[in-house]
Amino acid sequence: MRVLILLLLLTGSALAEKVRVQFKTSVDGKFNAQIFLRVDPNKPPEPLGTTREPIELDLDKLQGQPSYTLIFRSEGHLEEWVTLYDPVLSQGMLQARARDQWESLRQGVWPPPKEGPYVDLKPNYETTVVFWTYPPGAEVVLSNVSSPSAQGKPIGISCQPIRFTRSDFWHPESKSEKDPVVEFRNVKYYHNSAPMTATGIITIPKQGGRFPGVDSYQLAPTHWWAPVYWYARLHPVQLAIGIPLLLAALGGATVFELRRRKVMRFLRAREARLADLEKMALNREDKWIGTLLGNWRVMSKLGAGGMAVVYKAISDDDLLLGDEAPAVALKLMNLDLSENDEFRKRFQREIQVSRKLSDPAIVRVVDFGDKDGHLYLAMELVEGVPLRDYVRPNFPIGEALHYFEQMLRGLAHAHKEGVVHRDIKPDNIMVTRDGRIKIMDFGLARDQAVNTQITQSGSVLGTPAYVSPEQITGGGMNKSSDQYSLGITFYEILTGRRPFANEDSVALLFSHLSEKVVSMREWRPEIPDSIDKVVLRMLAKDPSERYPNLEECLEALQKAAQDRGESAPESAAAPQEKPRSYNTNVAS
Repeated sequence: MRVLILLLLLTGSALAEKVRVQFKTSVDGKFNAQIFLRVDPNKPPEPLGTTREPIELDLDKLQGQPSYTLIFRSEGHLEEWVTLYDPVLSQGMLQARARDQWESLRQGVWPPPKEGPYVDLKPNYETTVVFWTYPPGAEVVLSNVSSPSAQGKPIGISCQPIRFTRSDFWHPESKSEKDPVVEFRNVKYYHNSAPMTATGIITIPKQGGRFPGVDSYQLAPTHWWAPVYWYARLHPVQLAIGIPLLLAALGGATVFELRRRKVMRFLRAREARLADLEKMALNREDKWIGTLLGNWRVMSKLGAGGMAVVYKAISDDDLLLGDEAPAVALKLMNLDLSENDEFRKRFQREIQVSRKLSDPAIVRVVDFGDKDGHLYLAMELVEGVPLRDYVRPNFPIGEALHYFEQMLRGLAHAHKEGVVHRDIKPDNIMVTRDGRIKIMDFGLARDQAVNTQITQSGSVLGTPAYVSPEQITGGGMNKSSDQYSLGITFYEILTGRRPFANEDSVALLFSHLSEKVVSMREWRPEIPDSIDKVVLRMLAKDPSERYPNLEECLEALQKAAQDRGESAPESAAAPQEKPRSYNTNVAS
């Protein structure tokens, strides 16, 4: 017991001593390190002095606790903590270490030889790190720092460079560097992030870098439209350009889809329409109905004759318009004529001539072609009745003059273009519902028996009842021949009968050559003498005695109408009792 008390007294006497200690660090000679002593962890450390000169320590104060902390601080270096253990309260290996520490303090040197020649102060340096987030502009908060009082310290803004020092990662108690724990906060319409360890930060302190290493940290939006809001804020130019382009693309896609649907409806309706036409053709046993001739779709049959069949046709593009589609009269020549080389050449040559004609009183030729060896001709579809239906006694003279003037103008235009009709007669002239004249079949050669119409080369051309004397005698056809045929037509309309009424074709031809034309006044006395003289001159046997041209004939007719004291009506309605028909005359 006495020995123990003596040891305690000796120890207490030693601890009560004051010693001067020279602290050595790795920066001596370059920097001046400050030394602090922390006795109570809950209180600020007590400054002891610097390493420039020895520091006096009162060892008597270092009693009552198992350990104390010496803190070394130097500018530009990391803070270094050294634990000083009490030799009395320590046990085991720590007690041996404590004895070495206290022995070194009594000798006035620190650190003890076993702990090295000096306290190693590690250099502190700066680095730049960019924390990438989307959206940018989040507040970066450093959560895990060395000082408890600095928890939740804002250190900068995301997507902008943030400067760090090594001390921000340094933990002096464990003498190691650790990745910081950060949070991203305060982004409009986005949630704060959870605390996360910025892994990899301590591996790039000197070069600087980014976190995360790839892409950006995506914050969670509070509303579904938050990403749109931020995209608009971050990319106003792209948005200003992109929205019109997007709307244009959507509009284009919408238009495309609407057009696609329209085309599909059109195709389905077209298929249904063609199926109906096929059924119609089967029911009527006519293979041409529904067939496409060139660009013309055959719709229905209008009439037939020895040379051709006439159909109503419309453009294939207007198939779905039905009855509202603009129609043409399509004349399909018989195969035997179409296979005749001379007829084909004449047909093609004269069609080209006919297409030059452009007068309101002439049926316009629209198109022509060849389908499986059949020649076809598409021409203006005239809705009305043939002039033949107007042939009756006591036809109004004023209306007749109105028709005559139109016929003369139409034929005069054709003669100017060098085209001779060769078959003028009431059957080849249509009268529309509003009183307009339409002359048909320009330049088309006929091929029928002698008692109707002769078309062989060097033979008579025309219809016997309307043929001119020079045609019969082989004097050739010319413009004056059309005038003669037109005169017979005028005669027939005004009197209700032709000037020569023989039933036999040969006798009829001789009548044209030798028989004198009876005045129209013999059959209808109310016909003015001036009009009668005009028609009789047109029917002169000698072509030189007729009018030189149809223009002079028209002038004479107009003067005769004025002498009559009445003007021809502007229009004359078609006979109400006659049903509607079309220009279907294919042979006479």
